[in-house]
Amino acid sequence: VLAVGLMVSIVYISMAHRSFFFQDDFRTLYNAIYTKHDASDSAPDDFFRPVSRGLYFGLCYKLFGLEPFGYYLVNIAAHLLSALCLFLLLRRLQVLPKISALTALLFFINKTGFEKVYWISNFQHTSYHLFLILAALLALNALEHTGAKRICQLALSNTMWVLALLSNNGAVIFPFVLV
Repeated sequence: VLAVGLMVSIVYISMAHRSFFFQDDFRTLYNAIYTKHDASDSAPDDFFRPVSRGLYFGLCYKLFGLEPFGYYLVNIAAHLLSALCLFLLLRRLQVLPKISALTALLFFINKTGFEKVYWISNFQHTSYHLFLILAALLALNALEHTGAKRICQLALSNTMWVLALLSNNGAVIFPFVLV
């Protein structure tokens, strides 16, 4: 599984040497760079997504400037982490190891995953998936603990959920999924 993940990562990384995708949200990037407010309030019709807009674009710009490779690398890393966390979540749910690995691999190589990695403005989906899967994993882990450890795991799960919510408003359904 690790070898296949590495091979697929190489494919993703090979595309990272390209320039920005023509549909990337340059207005959001511009606002993250040149304004004093974060990029999430760039226009009244935008969704409020400070993690996937302001924080992502702001930090990536500080780290990589206008070099697209760094933005792609962050997207690839977040997508790979999502797939690994999905594998751990499925194993935590006692799904067979081979099925868990195959599911995580299919999630990683899925065409929709390619689009969200290739289009840097789609980091909202990559971060949303990562934080939501982590929230579920932490919530499940909390069930096996008591006392302070359980409270800590639940607090971390809630933090991941809030980060997912601040990445993409689709995370609003998460509490209902847990019930």
